[in-house]
Amino acid sequence: MIRYPFDLVALEAEINRRQPTWMRRAARRTARLVRAGTYNEKTSIWGEIKSIFVQLQYRKCIFCECKLEFQDDGQVKTTLEHDLE
Repeated sequence: MIRYPFDLVALEAEINRRQPTWMRRAARRTARLVRAGTYNEKTSIWGEIKSIFVQLQYRKCIFCECKLEFQDDGQVKTTLEHDLE
């Protein structure tokens, strides 16, 4: 398993640098989900920061360490059940 070379403060700083409103929006959405007691969203913002994690993971799967398909525009084209070729 990949070990991350950063801490929570560094992660939040990177998220704030790339997606300045994301932390505030995520906190509001999380509070709504907690109040509801269930995950019932029809849209999601969680994938907006996926590219940050992929880059910090050296563009590798955190579990099996195979290379992940990653485009320069920040889009991550993979799922948890990715193919190992």
